[in-house]
Amino acid sequence: MKRLFGIFAVLLVFTAFTGINPGIDGTWIAQMDSPNGQVEITYNFNVEGDTLTGNVVGGMGEVEILNGEVEGNKFSFDTKFNGTTISHQCELKEDDKIAMEFTFEG
Repeated sequence: MKRLFGIFAVLLVFTAFTGINPGIDGTWIAQMDSPNGQVEITYNFNVEGDTLTGNVVGGMGEVEILNGEVEGNKFSFDTKFNGTTISHQCELKEDDKIAMEFTFEG
């Protein structure tokens, strides 16, 4: 697919609501700076084996997690918004933070 916006690498600060060492599964809150100010995004991750499901909630509404895969502390998933697919490549770090890279296509 054609890449519209390029690739954005972002380290988001996440807070988990599932305990001291939650793993990937659970609710995570991310805050990131955008051209319009700070944005808060809620990620609801459900892990079953090597499959990731759930949703992402932000200022523009709620979208379903698609094509979610988990391999150890690395995971990936897609979301679709207004005809654009946003691919996410993620890694759960030792300090219980998630590094996330976005690719916008479509």
